[in-house]
Amino acid sequence: CCSLHERKIPSVILSGNHDSQRFWGSMQRVLSLASVHVFDKPSLDRQQVQLNIKGQKVCLSILPYPSERILASLAKNTGTLAEQRLSYADRVERILIHLAEKIPEEQVNILCSHLMVDGAKTSSERELSISLAFAVKPQSFPHAFDYVALGHIHKHQQMKLSPVQTWYSGSPYQIDFGETETEKGVILIDAEPGKTPQPTFIPLKLKQPLQNVYFHEDQLEPIQQQYQDYP
Repeated sequence: CCSLHERKIPSVILSGNHDSQRFWGSMQRVLSLASVHVFDKPSLDRQQVQLNIKGQKVCLSILPYPSERILASLAKNTGTLAEQRLSYADRVERILIHLAEKIPEEQVNILCSHLMVDGAKTSSERELSISLAFAVKPQSFPHAFDYVALGHIHKHQQMKLSPVQTWYSGSPYQIDFGETETEKGVILIDAEPGKTPQPTFIPLKLKQPLQNVYFHEDQLEPIQQQYQDYP
């Protein structure tokens, strides 16, 4: 964070399903000193951050991981009893529509969220975290956004059924040996108001790549020598 701040590059952190919202909430003021904007949990109030990137105004709408408990808490404060009983996917869609209604014009508008989207190809995620009971329809993303940047799924991929350019960048490193053949990287977006953003996937060179090695016990010594300097 400090290195990015020294280069005058702002950054945003939003909590996921494995994060402690309390921890990130406690870090908001400290990290703001390094131009880091922290979003610890879904909110009906604090949802956006305005950035100026190379002279271009960019509005990021933020939706941290919307757990069932958080959605139930938000529903108690707004809406009728019938609205409170909507499915998980429908309640998330309502929040997305609410975010879209607040975005400014003549800017690049990007939605950043940690979500499970129906149809996403999974890899090594825990089964509970990718349950279809907590999956959002790809058609739920409002047209008002220029781009949707997603976290949660470890595999880099585009959600093609979404009406907006919607991508999972994927995890930046291999989570376990189930991802030994999965390419890791980041997405660089070239965007201007009124134009379709152009995403480019930039592969990362893994510092400690994981791989499976199969051999007979008689080959142990040469295999050991081959990998003794493995990072």
